Amino acid sequence: QATRQRERASGAAAAARIDDMTKQVDDLREELNASKHREKVNSNAALLAAELTQQVEQLEQDLASTRQREKSNATAVKQVHELTTQLEQAEADLQATRQREKASSAAQARAEELSQQLEQVQEDLQTTRQREKANSQA
Repeated sequence: QATRQRERASGAAAAARIDDMTKQVDDLREELNASKHREKVNSNAALLAAELTQQVEQLEQDLASTRQREKSNATAVKQVHELTTQLEQAEADLQATRQREKASSAAQARAEELSQQLEQVQEDLQTTRQREKANSQA
């Protein structure tokens, strides 16, 4: 009977050791699976970080290009404004020149008319003097 008790005790101890070892194996498996999961998450996070970094760099380049276009557009708008102002001034100058030319042309025509009238009056005066002279001699 003592032998049976020793065998039972020995079997119970072996069963307890087997249970402990099984629990340790299960714990190690669980830790390994958790470690693999963390590794996968970290790998995915690294890939995502690289992708996001690339997207940020692209967005920064796009922003720089947009700012350059905005600067060019602002310069173009300023040039258009300056050219519009110059065009308006040139149109005003042209209009004033045309008005002066028109006035000058009218003045020149009037001067020619008055010059002809003066010549006619001078001829009439000379004719009148000659008649007076002829009348006074007669």
